[in-house]
Amino acid sequence: MKRQLVRSLGPVLLFSVAACGGSPFIPDSDEVVNSVGDLTASLDEMLAAAGQEAPLLEIFHSEHEEDNELTGPERVSCLTTTPISQLACNAGTKTWTLGGNCSSGLRTAVTGTVGFQFSATDCSLATTGQSIARQVDTVMTGKKLGVLTSTSSSSGQVLTRTDAGFEFFVNDLRRFFEWPDYSTDPMDVTTPTAWVVTGTSRADRVIASGEIEVVHVNFGWTAKLAIVTPLRQVAGCNCPTSGKLSGAITGKETDDQFEIEFTGCGTALMGARGIHTLKVKFDRCAPVS
Repeated sequence: MKRQLVRSLGPVLLFSVAACGGSPFIPDSDEVVNSVGDLTASLDEMLAAAGQEAPLLEIFHSEHEEDNELTGPERVSCLTTTPISQLACNAGTKTWTLGGNCSSGLRTAVTGTVGFQFSATDCSLATTGQSIARQVDTVMTGKKLGVLTSTSSSSGQVLTRTDAGFEFFVNDLRRFFEWPDYSTDPMDVTTPTAWVVTGTSRADRVIASGEIEVVHVNFGWTAKLAIVTPLRQVAGCNCPTSGKLSGAITGKETDDQFEIEFTGCGTALMGARGIHTLKVKFDRCAPVS
């Protein structure tokens, strides 16, 4: 029987759907939460690359309980010697290369690249209609050999300047976790409806509306959620700290209500069937200076 490990719940909770008489949370549903956090952190990176933020020092973060022997969270922070907002612009392209600049005091590693392609050759995002596309190709390995692989196409995530702020649209993002004795199947993430974003910095950034869809490639379920309470960010975090998404997870074996409510920097409540909730931690959200 395949077990579901809710990695972000310390210490650790294991759910066996059959043995428990039907867990309210279907296998890997916590990855829906992490996908939402990933998109909000990616949006923050793109605005930092466009120069909206002060120098951003911590932009790739992971916090997971990796197995039932781990007593504390696994933390990885990648620090750039050159802040992402000050990366060199090369004919409309900025590239952040990971590897050798990640530190946690543990046996961890992050490799790969995050690329930012601007429609403007000077890497600006100040005029209505200008855009920036984010492409990710990264691999993070934890101290107990848990691996997160993230990939997207060259136009995987696109942020476009509007008269009122920005529109954030995700064409494709694939997240895949793998452990020595357990793995989740690939998760494909998109935004059926673009996210509407306002604000001039983290301190007043609001994601007012939009949708996210997460498809479990092999389990055959789809999560589709809409922002029902605006997601609000604060100056000291690379993700929202309040707000709510609501929708459903549907598939051949499930059709359940599902909710995610931000409760702080990197924390949220995951709800199912309107009555069950779990505290979770986002794997891409963290305090920033």
